[in-house]
Amino acid sequence: MRRASSWGRIWIARRKSGNYDGAAGVIAGLCVLSALKGAGRQLDCDVTVMAIRAEESSWFNISYLGSSGAFGLLDPACLAVKRSDNGKTLESALLERGFDPQPIRERRALLDRSQIRAYLNCTSSKARRWSPSALPAAVVSGIRGCKRFRNARCLGQYAHSGAVNRPHRHDAVAATVALLHHLESVWVRHEQDGLDLVITFGELYTDPACHAPSKVSGETRFVIDIRSVSEALMDEVADQARRAAARIGAEYRVNFDLGETVDSPAAVMDERLRAGLRARLERPLKCRAARVTTQLRSPKWASRPV
Repeated sequence: MRRASSWGRIWIARRKSGNYDGAAGVIAGLCVLSALKGAGRQLDCDVTVMAIRAEESSWFNISYLGSSGAFGLLDPACLAVKRSDNGKTLESALLERGFDPQPIRERRALLDRSQIRAYLNCTSSKARRWSPSALPAAVVSGIRGCKRFRNARCLGQYAHSGAVNRPHRHDAVAATVALLHHLESVWVRHEQDGLDLVITFGELYTDPACHAPSKVSGETRFVIDIRSVSEALMDEVADQARRAAARIGAEYRVNFDLGETVDSPAAVMDERLRAGLRARLERPLKCRAARVTTQLRSPKWASRPV
């Protein structure tokens, strides 16, 4: 069997945030296969297009679920993890869709790493500047790791908004906003120092069964997502978040429970693949439809050894 190169793409199902770029990446891979076949090209290795689901942990709190499962790297305990919106376990979701959870339970690999030469991933991203005269493309240097406080909470006390003055409030919303604002300032400082860091608060909400326009809120739930190519920097910022939560909690008379982090390591891209892709991007691309010759300048390309 000839060693194969894989063209993969995470198939994302998040509304209003990457809902279609996963499908576009898979279609791009199929276009490559179609072009190779149409040109009669015979490569020295097989090329396989694969769609990978559940990599983003949007529904199940498990990072890289699809690819980790393919290589037998999942902890069997993950089968009991519940989906965030309906409470169904991963095992029940797999069974409902006709999949067999037994390989996960046995930590059995479904793909043989020794038979895979390389992995390429095509993804789309909004560029800082869009030039109508050129196709934006780039070769990325790495995939940021992630340290995520997935189930953070702030507990205060509910009170009537017209009856309790600020010094006597235990306002969970005000305290949470103060914490997130502090972390935003931490991000800005590191950014100004030229360090790679992004911090996101993708979920923030109060209890709809208890909140009201005339209430001081007694509880919030939120997520802190810290990403960088530097593991040390992610650890440092996570520690800063814990210390800030203790300080701000005391100041606002509330209790923060950030919980444990869910961690994903950073991945530095293979330099040989990056060099090959960069060399290809420097060549002019003939666009048959427009009958013009242009050059790829800046969607993102990721090259990752398996």
